Amino acid sequence: MSKPHPAPKDPQNANRDHDETRRRLDGPAILIVVPLLIVAVFFAFYGVDSGRSDLAAAQDGVPAGTADAPLPAPYVQAKTIELPHLQPILPPGRGLEAVQINCVTCHSPRLITNQPNFTRAQWTDTVHKMVNTFGAHVTPEDQEKIIDYLVFIRGS
Repeated sequence: MSKPHPAPKDPQNANRDHDETRRRLDGPAILIVVPLLIVAVFFAFYGVDSGRSDLAAAQDGVPAGTADAPLPAPYVQAKTIELPHLQPILPPGRGLEAVQINCVTCHSPRLITNQPNFTRAQWTDTVHKMVNTFGAHVTPEDQEKIIDYLVFIRGS
């Protein structure tokens, strides 16, 4: 059962109710706002000193207090690493080169080798979908080589 709708309030009493509610909220609000304003004014005038004497040195990652001092050796020498280039690992088979040239551009070798076993017709539809729908630039000769390879490694 729902409660009956309360009777409309007298406009003179409505203002008094509003004032009572406002008085109840002003006390806690002042206790929170005043300290926050004091902190904000303090930081506005004095700022935050992080110990860094130079903004550019801070952005370069130089420790505080060393902006004017000569840099130690670790900060002068840049370290580089060279990652090995690994060729995609696909099983050998007739048409592998066409797959590496055309398919591995968008697909990882793992994606290719983790596909289910499809029939030749399903692989043909898949390759034609890549060319016609997704715009793969594969010549008709390479399409046949790719289909042969896919049927060889994942054919049913």
